[in-house]
Amino acid sequence: MLNHEVPDPPPPGPLDPVHPEPKPPPVPAPDPEPAPRPGPDRGPDRGSRAAGSPGGARHGRPA
Repeated sequence: MLNHEVPDPPPPGPLDPVHPEPKPPPVPAPDPEPAPRPGPDRGPDRGSRAAGSPGGARHGRPA
């Protein structure tokens, strides 16, 4: 190791890591089946618990 010269960097070639362009995150595929809506076998729908309410009561207190 008597050579004190700094070796030249190797020329860029196909072996050098190339930074690929950033890819957008993959979009998850939509579910083939929509989520099941509450039916008569799943209990009353949220919002229709109050008697006579068409389903608009969301906060549980009278307007």
